[in-house]
Amino acid sequence: MSPKSPSRRNLISAIGLGGVAAGLGAGRAKAEPTISPPTSTQAPVGAPNIIVLLMDDLGYSDLGCYGGELLTPHYDSLARTGGQYTNFHTTAVCSSTRAALLTGLNHHSAGMGYLADVDNGTPGYRGDLAHDALTMAEHFGAQGWATYHVGKWHLNSFKTDTNLGDPVNWPLQRGFERAYWFHGYSSDYFRPAEFREGNSSLEIEAGEDYYISDDLTDRAISDLRRHHAMTPDKPFFLYLAHAAPHTPIQARSEDLARVGGRYDMGWDALRADRLERQKVLGVAPVDAVLPERDLQVPAWNTLSADEQKLHARYMEVYAAVVERLDWNMGRLLSALEELGVGDDTIIVVMSDNGGSPDAGPTGTPNLLSAGAGGATLQQNLAMFDEIGGRDSCPGYSLGWAMASCTPFRMYKHHTFGGGVSDPLLIRWPKGLEEQGKVRRQYVHVIDILPTLLEAAKVEPLAHLAGQAAKPIEGLSFAASFATANAPTVRREQYFEMEGKRAYHTDDWEVVSSRNYGQPLEVDRWQLFDARRDYNQTKDLSAQHPDKVRELEALWWAAARRYQVLPLDLRTTAERYFAGVVGGGGRQRWEIVPPMERFMVQASPPLFGHTYSVEVHLAPRSWGEGVLFSYGSMFLGCALYVKDGKLIYEAQARPNRYAIETTAPLSRNARVIRLETTLSQRPFLGTSRLMVDGEVVGDLPQRQMFFGRPYQGFEVGRNGGVPVSLSYRDAFPYSGKIEKVIVDIDTSAYTQEELDAMARRFGAASRA
Repeated sequence: MSPKSPSRRNLISAIGLGGVAAGLGAGRAKAEPTISPPTSTQAPVGAPNIIVLLMDDLGYSDLGCYGGELLTPHYDSLARTGGQYTNFHTTAVCSSTRAALLTGLNHHSAGMGYLADVDNGTPGYRGDLAHDALTMAEHFGAQGWATYHVGKWHLNSFKTDTNLGDPVNWPLQRGFERAYWFHGYSSDYFRPAEFREGNSSLEIEAGEDYYISDDLTDRAISDLRRHHAMTPDKPFFLYLAHAAPHTPIQARSEDLARVGGRYDMGWDALRADRLERQKVLGVAPVDAVLPERDLQVPAWNTLSADEQKLHARYMEVYAAVVERLDWNMGRLLSALEELGVGDDTIIVVMSDNGGSPDAGPTGTPNLLSAGAGGATLQQNLAMFDEIGGRDSCPGYSLGWAMASCTPFRMYKHHTFGGGVSDPLLIRWPKGLEEQGKVRRQYVHVIDILPTLLEAAKVEPLAHLAGQAAKPIEGLSFAASFATANAPTVRREQYFEMEGKRAYHTDDWEVVSSRNYGQPLEVDRWQLFDARRDYNQTKDLSAQHPDKVRELEALWWAAARRYQVLPLDLRTTAERYFAGVVGGGGRQRWEIVPPMERFMVQASPPLFGHTYSVEVHLAPRSWGEGVLFSYGSMFLGCALYVKDGKLIYEAQARPNRYAIETTAPLSRNARVIRLETTLSQRPFLGTSRLMVDGEVVGDLPQRQMFFGRPYQGFEVGRNGGVPVSLSYRDAFPYSGKIEKVIVDIDTSAYTQEELDAMARRFGAASRA
């Protein structure tokens, strides 16, 4: 304390609290404690700002600078004024890539061998970011950067993704000072339901003009403007993780109108056109050829006119979504220039995996309808004008995913090139030389963190808050910032996803597919010449069996080193629904409203179980509106009163079933009960409505709905996306609900039920 500064006692007296201070000080030692000023870590002089922008499920060839016909001038400008990397690799799915990106560790080392939706109990597959895997925000935040996260997270265990969840792995607990985010694998683009501001749940008031890519960009720009106003001398790190173009691909009407008719030529012609553009751009070798068409993808000219019309619409929606992302990239770049920090900012733009095959060969206007029996061509055509709009949940067809991944084989989930090859653009006007030149170094996502640390002239942390950090496993490729043709640093890399494996060296690479239900030994390795056949078109395993054995041995050595073992060889459906079919878990909920909507993972999991929901009404409080809702029109159910009638409705567009009472609901009704009893889980059963113990309607079903909705259980209203098309907005109940009791049978599935479920989901889960 300087001589001119008032003492703490004088300060208290000066503001009229002297008596209080004297009383509090009675009996204390006369010496006042020494107060140390807080320490402040300064970033190095001239340290750059850093923006990492991640797109979700964008294929390798979608951007114009990678051969796409999509109009992406702002992303393309990054290639012209920065570095375009053509040999960049990820892990094949979102959570795993995000973990590797933020920690510089292989995804199994970071505890994220698969998705954050699944925990198989072993260190490499906990679905929860390892505590000794320090994040990019922790490294930079501890060394003087302000840290901001906007968008998708998907790195904390589903067990903590609740209204009261332990936030130990939420963004604010992993190094970010501010966060506007959602956890799950996806979000509705027009009416998101599961956002958080910091550690608090957030109900977004989504008006007619709301669109998620615009909103996330608005928030990112707002954070940067605030940062510039408050701490202009402090560098920032912004992690902007877009929801798009992950399903549901939903587009603004004006964007969709601009791309009408663009994809009538079909995926075969599109693929060929993209490869030719890639050759001209220097993205692909001039002698590159396309791999054979996936056997699940029909030749375009074999489709009927109606099928072609429907398929073309899916790709139009996808293109509109990506072009909107580019428009928002332009807004972000303009904001940086307005703030005067464009030249001082490293911008990294990438995707997390290849194009998505999740909607299958036919595509779909509603990805979640698979758990409700799917839909016929005629049903899908009936929804044609709605596809891509706010009342659809589309995914594009497998043929378009194949085209998105041009010139590679396969897609997301696979360890072939199509699953793990992604665009990577880096711009840094002050620090990246030979701008506009293509970089061909082999780079893996774990290499980005050490590269940024080197560029920023700071060392990785060895520990944080008493926690020793795992050493970073990535290798810096910062030498390519100075010289476009700098030597490749990464000489080898393993891959594993859902039991599919690969190993890359400078000269060779092996890749295996997974024969689910069969021993691992049945899986066949394919061998490719990494120098001459970079997109894996010619299998040489029969000619070089010794090389296959050599690379397989290297894969096993890496698997032991990086927590890949024991392998999880379950199908996607088996992993995803293990919590439902395995039994156990909470059986009763008692909810006294008002209360915010449950997060999906915290909700009573109605689908796939026998359950009851009992709504207790207050005396003389008859009203209209939603009594409870679970999910949305894409997969969900609701009990509501409309025009005096009690209605239970389950919907997974275009599938719907409902019980509607013939007589009006009595104004003296006190207890309304819905029972769903499954005779063979998850699909066969009966739903029954009762009012004060009297049955007022029932409905046997051979196709009960199954799956996990996009939004959770809610009492007294239906916020977010409504379940029913017969009401709009939240349709809150106008009477008073005393409480709601939910009971669920959580017994394990029988073998007969498991076999029936496997037959239904088998084909999709083995993609």
